[in-house]
Amino acid sequence: MSDTMIRSNDGVRSRLAAVAAMAAIFTLMSATPALAAAPTSVTVVVSGTVAPTGEATFELEGVGAGSRLGAFTYHGDVVITGVTDNGITDTLTETLTFGNGDSVTILCLQEAAAVGPGLFVGSDSWTVIGGTGRYANATGSGTGTTHVDLNAGTFTKVFDGTINR
Repeated sequence: MSDTMIRSNDGVRSRLAAVAAMAAIFTLMSATPALAAAPTSVTVVVSGTVAPTGEATFELEGVGAGSRLGAFTYHGDVVITGVTDNGITDTLTETLTFGNGDSVTILCLQEAAAVGPGLFVGSDSWTVIGGTGRYANATGSGTGTTHVDLNAGTFTKVFDGTINR
């Protein structure tokens, strides 16, 4: 074999090794997208209407927007789970639906204090329990504050936390 052929084969081997290494790196990167995703801190503001649906249940409808989330429509189902000296405890299942149809669903455990006739201020902790589209495998949690005026049939809620997609 001539020196030219040996050098030519060495160059081909080097290029093949480089291509194989790059393919392995790209395969690893695409196989582990969850490792590359960082938690997304969010602050969300939502407001709308509140209406009783039963003796111990309410429905919330509204619109909102969140940092790093964008605008969404909002639906919430409240179930009163207890009565305290100064208010109530409840669970609140909330769904935020974005313009493209993706949604994220969270479960809130809340304590709401009566601050006047028909007026409540609630503090809650929430956890992501489901989602669709880009939120299909979402996780996350945080805290929130809700102001409810049953006399006017309105509510406003602000919550902070993280949502990981």
